[in-house]
Amino acid sequence: VPDEIALASIEREFVFNTTYVRTFNDKGANLYVETGYANLNNDYRDNFDAKSKERLNSTYLLLESNIPVLSHKAWLLVGTEDGYTNTLYHGVERTQTMYNDLYVQFDYKHGPWFFTLGDRYRIMTYWQKPYDVPEQNLWHHSGNHHGYVGSVGYTFGSRHTVQGTFAHRYVIPLKTS
Repeated sequence: VPDEIALASIEREFVFNTTYVRTFNDKGANLYVETGYANLNNDYRDNFDAKSKERLNSTYLLLESNIPVLSHKAWLLVGTEDGYTNTLYHGVERTQTMYNDLYVQFDYKHGPWFFTLGDRYRIMTYWQKPYDVPEQNLWHHSGNHHGYVGSVGYTFGSRHTVQGTFAHRYVIPLKTS
């Protein structure tokens, strides 16, 4: 391991989530809801025995619905994911992030073949506060991007699948205030 890389000496993690799934009809239309919380604490030591701490708190909510379109072979997935993350690097900075994702995905299955096309649009706002600058120098950023995905797959046998995926993220530049 290079000298400049610090490894976590102690890591504590707590994760809690709940999930609710509801099927509405015999065609399989459903609603999926998940919410969760994560807490992560790291104490780092580098090779010179300097110590730094990182603490992360994160909450999220995921809502999505899977709806058959015209037949049982074609499905439309529509969803949103919203979350808040607060990261504290003791003595260095504090970062808070709020994000809202809206996504839509079309899935089609024909025999052993399946195809997927989708887009995930993210709106993100975050604040950074370095510890060595006055309070009025809180950095505020907002931005958004699209994440496009397309895939083709083939299922053979009862448990084997080969899938190729293309993903591209189109970033819209940040606005700083």
